[in-house]
Amino acid sequence: MVLSVLTSALGAAGSLGATILHSENPPNVDRVTVLSLPDISVFDDRTAESNPIVVPIFHHRNVGHKPHVRPTGRAICPKLNCMGIAAKKWFCLSLLLGALTIIGCVPVYFYSPTDEPVAGRRIKPEHVAFIKPGITTRDEVISTLGAPTVDLSDLGILVYVWKELKEQWVGVAPGFLFTSPRTADWALLVAMGENNRVVKSGFDQRGGLDTVNSQARKWAETQQVKLPPAKTHFDPLPTPKDKALIYIYWVKPSFWVATSWILPIGVAIDNQYVTEMHDETYAAVSVSAGRHEIVAHPLPPYRYAPMKGNLAVDLSKRRPAAITIEVSPGQQYFLEIVSVYEDLMTTSLKTTLKVRNESDAKPVLSTFRPVW
Repeated sequence: MVLSVLTSALGAAGSLGATILHSENPPNVDRVTVLSLPDISVFDDRTAESNPIVVPIFHHRNVGHKPHVRPTGRAICPKLNCMGIAAKKWFCLSLLLGALTIIGCVPVYFYSPTDEPVAGRRIKPEHVAFIKPGITTRDEVISTLGAPTVDLSDLGILVYVWKELKEQWVGVAPGFLFTSPRTADWALLVAMGENNRVVKSGFDQRGGLDTVNSQARKWAETQQVKLPPAKTHFDPLPTPKDKALIYIYWVKPSFWVATSWILPIGVAIDNQYVTEMHDETYAAVSVSAGRHEIVAHPLPPYRYAPMKGNLAVDLSKRRPAAITIEVSPGQQYFLEIVSVYEDLMTTSLKTTLKVRNESDAKPVLSTFRPVW
């Protein structure tokens, strides 16, 4: 039934479009007089002198116009011919939107800016006026702005991330309405150079599926900031003698019925996010000897905050995975992330973080590339 309604609407819209497109001369709406004679076959304001009836009809713009002849030869004024081009277009659009509304495909946007970001902490230009390239140090940036959202130590870039609410949109489906927010992801990026002094800083907007790592690389390229080249294959790093090296990698599920999480996962060590990653990538992070807590979060708090709306994600179904490990200097450790939907009907997501031995991890890592 829904398909028939949509087909009828599209058919009506198509026929109206044909009426507009097949006119030999572009018509416009005017208020003219027409003879009320039963056999008149020409709608022309110049023939209306006796027994006039005032009606809005089409007539041609040009002075030496040809009268608009109806093939029926009858003095009729159908409803559609009493509409202007704009009216016809709106009528077609109304039919189409009406049909789409029935099947729940019409989003309506409502602009609703907020004074505060919906996630993270907004950094404004006046907040970074103190930063002077070549002078301001990393410690001064952190002491003034606080700890970065993500500390990309391999790139030497501090990233402060927040999410703005652009508008709410409302969708119509059979029997109910649903709402969901539309947002924009923003970041302040601060690149460090020699002696941990600022080289460049600036604001940048990120796509929802992009990692902070890729955003930082793209931004650095536009700012002509030199970074280590992006590797396209597994590149083992030497293990520092006084630190431990942790490889964190995300594998897809081995069984075909499972669906992997599509958004970047944020990885934090001791409450500081150090990278984001997609599946089949890895990150290598050096840490001091001792105990460390590693968290893999499918929806880190700077990317998502609870908001009103029927489509708002239930955070209880997106729980992060956490593990605490004790590491020794000069040693390598391997942590495997798996994040899959347990139930596609309820969109329940299960994320796990497990320690793997080198013999199991290295064959998998050899097929992955570093995050960027």
